[in-house]
Parts: sequence; structure tokens; C-alpha cells
Amino acid sequence: MVVIVAGLVATIWLFARTPFVQGAENLPERVSASWRVGVASLGEKPALTPFPPDRPVDFCDGVTALQQSAITDGVALLRATGEGARLYDVLVDNGVCIGTRDLEFNSAYATSRWSPVDGWSNSEIVIGEYYVDWLYPDVIAAILAHEATHIDRAVSGTACYYVDACTVLPNGVDLEEEIVAHEAEALWWIAAYGRDGKDRAFANDSSENRLKAAHLRGPEAFRMFVREMRSDEREGDGL
Repeated sequence: MVVIVAGLVATIWLFARTPFVQGAENLPERVSASWRVGVASLGEKPALTPFPPDRPVDFCDGVTALQQSAITDGVALLRATGEGARLYDVLVDNGVCIGTRDLEFNSAYATSRWSPVDGWSNSEIVIGEYYVDWLYPDVIAAILAHEATHIDRAVSGTACYYVDACTVLPNGVDLEEEIVAHEAEALWWIAAYGRDGKDRAFANDSSENRLKAAHLRGPEAFRMFVREMRSDEREGDGL
């Protein structure tokens, strides 16, 4: 009840004051965005100082103004850590855009494409609209740390598929690639919230807490956690 009341109060205030809400195009969208921002604002704030990019984020086609605001805030939080800043530079230096899409199962995916003419500039990171629309910049930052790691390993030539050293799960997922990417995600979350994780995690952020906890149990436990999590037969549905 306390959470609901607090969310309603936050919704009324944020309806008029929050940039996310001002970017919404119509009344129902503004009300919905206000509620999501209100709920997100009840959670614990990350122990990181956002570091906004000094040039506009390269968005893929079709990203709405509201989504651009949410992703830009996620980028600022990603860049608050040294590794996050480095990963974002890899995206910028190689012309990788960030987009959104209604995904059936996955939270996001990265596609690495190289050509002799365009280099890696046809690559992209796509985040599920559900995750972006809930306006949790910390979750967006963690997702970006994961997906940017995939891009980084493709660009640097360190991905396991270059040397045919991947453990391929029955659903086609390259396990070692996901372990490294989920580790980057977990390490960013630990930098933001410490070893205890986020105290007030109400939605998508609770899954980041579980990933963090698995990472802290050690490499073998983490490998088993990632293997189980990424073995779902729905992986890649709709991609």
C-alpha cells in the first residue's frame, strides 16, 4: 500500500516535471510514463555519478523521443565506470547504433556486422521496448554493458567463435560468450550497488540482483547459473 500511494504521489509530481514525461506525445502516454518513472524513482539510487556522453547517442531508426531519453540516461550511467566508458567508446568508434524493438523473449541482442567498405558500422544493439519503456536507467546500463561486450569481443577478434572454441547449447547459444557478457553486466551492477545489490528492486532490477548474487558465488556457480538461464528453448524467438 505504501508503495502504491508513494507511486501515485510521484506520478502527479513527475507528470509535469520529468523530462521523460514531457517527451511523451499524448496524454495516455504521459500518464503511463509518469507512473513508470514514479515506481522507478522509489528504488535505491546507484552509487555512481552519471557521466553523460559529450556527443549525441547514435540511435537506430525508429527510436522514439521518450525511449531516446531513457537510453541516454542509461548510457550516462554505463559511462560512470571505467570499463563502461571503454565499452561505450567501442560502440562510438565503430558507429554502432542503439535501437529498440518489441522482443518476444530476450531482453536485448547485439548484432555484429563487418564489411570491407563500412567496417563495423552496420552493427547494432537492440533493447526490448519493455525494458526501455519502464525507464530504469540502471537496468538499461547493465544491459548495455552486456551487449557492448559482445560487440567489443567481435571487434577485437577475441570472441570464442573466431577459434571455434564455443560450447554451443542445444538452442544455439554460445555459452562462453554469454558468460563473459553476463559477467560484465554483473560487475557493472556491483559497481553501482555493491555486493549486497539493490535494496529496493521492484521489477527488472531484481533479475540483476540475482545475476550479481550468482557471480559472487564463484566462476563455476556462475557458469552453471548462466547455462541454466540461457538454455531456454525460447532463446532468439522473433529475432
